[in-house]
Amino acid sequence: LYTLDAANARHENPITATVSAPRAGMVPTLYAEPGQQVAQDQRLLTLDMIDTLECVVDVDEMDILTLSVGQSVQVKLDAPPAVSVSATVERISPLGTVVLDTTKYPVTLTVPTPVEGLLPGMHVTAYWN
Repeated sequence: LYTLDAANARHENPITATVSAPRAGMVPTLYAEPGQQVAQDQRLLTLDMIDTLECVVDVDEMDILTLSVGQSVQVKLDAPPAVSVSATVERISPLGTVVLDTTKYPVTLTVPTPVEGLLPGMHVTAYWN
């Protein structure tokens, strides 16, 4: 990240800077536009690293004990193309939520990217033995 000290920030001639990231990612939020003057320490953007995507699936109480951290599961995209990829159980929440007389537990899965057709925020279904 490029920063300017207070003395340089007061120059009449604006200083041009290039902002670069240490690796590829996605910019979900821009707080400043290209060419816009910014203040010292002003946030410019948010960068989400997408070398690994996380999926959170709600697992029924009848099935939760069949999963363990590190286990491989299949994740299938609900939207076309119906791509199916391997994912890994990263976390199993010990706290469930009651939904229609049954308890569901959030389970976090990691999916290595890139996977053609899979984008952040898409709905998926998980399968395992």
